[in-house]
Amino acid sequence: MHKGDVALISIYSIHHDPDYYSHPETFNPERFDAEHGGIKEFKEKSLLIPFGSGPRICLGMKWAKLMIKTALVEIIKNFSITVNDQVPNNPKISAKEFMNLTECKLLLNFEKIK
Repeated sequence: MHKGDVALISIYSIHHDPDYYSHPETFNPERFDAEHGGIKEFKEKSLLIPFGSGPRICLGMKWAKLMIKTALVEIIKNFSITVNDQVPNNPKISAKEFMNLTECKLLLNFEKIK
């Protein structure tokens, strides 16, 4: 590297590395339970970086989390949500993208609850 170069670290790659997470593609929030070392251990080793880390951590993190939770509650309260039939059962993450984008569109059906 040279002075002025920019280095980007793929958080997706860290969060899906089988060296640090057993079965990384499986949704398993229990992996952060206290008997497995807790979430603090993952953060201290920089293996869990949901909003960045260090001195440049997102200043609006708490506000953003509150707004997301509020929006999700309103959506879940008012809509029945299903996955569209056009979406394959196991959509693949595109290797061509830096961000977590799938190779296909993720379509959802929203039906207003009466």
